[in-house]
Amino acid sequence: MRISFQAKGLLINAKVEISLKKTAGKVADVIITPTRETVKRFNGEIVPKAQSKYFRRPGEIY
Repeated sequence: MRISFQAKGLLINAKVEISLKKTAGKVADVIITPTRETVKRFNGEIVPKAQSKYFRRPGEIY
């Protein structure tokens, strides 16, 4: 499965692609292609939100 969307905001304008493969199990590949700067690639295991270790800035809207 592949999800692709455009992210636009005050500090970002980029295409984001998230790929999930059946053979990869719980692993996702993410490619961020900004209009400026360089392409960034990430991959990692998908976990429930309760088990995730993410940082949320105070005052950030979600």
